[in-house]
Amino acid sequence: MTMIESTLKTASLFGYCTEEIKMLSLDQNKVQRHWMKANSHICSILTINMTKEVVGQIGHIRNSAEIWSEAHRLFTGQTLTDWTLLIMNLIILRYQEGEDAAMHIIKL
Repeated sequence: MTMIESTLKTASLFGYCTEEIKMLSLDQNKVQRHWMKANSHICSILTINMTKEVVGQIGHIRNSAEIWSEAHRLFTGQTLTDWTLLIMNLIILRYQEGEDAAMHIIKL
């Protein structure tokens, strides 16, 4: 997220992710077309830099600010160490003979 944020700020496009730049009323047709084009461009930048799993979760969103907000909500504070520990715990967690299947699923 830091890399994408920096890239968009460099191109003066991050305002679309924070809703500093909003779509204006329909009567301002030229401005609206520009906003829609820029928004689509930023949506593609955001989704290109996501894994298939993340795109599956938030790829249906068509507003760059909403994509950024949802990605921020889902992944803020998660580091590579957090992901590594999660994966290790999932690998270690195995079904033991005689263990209640429902409890094992809850642990997962």
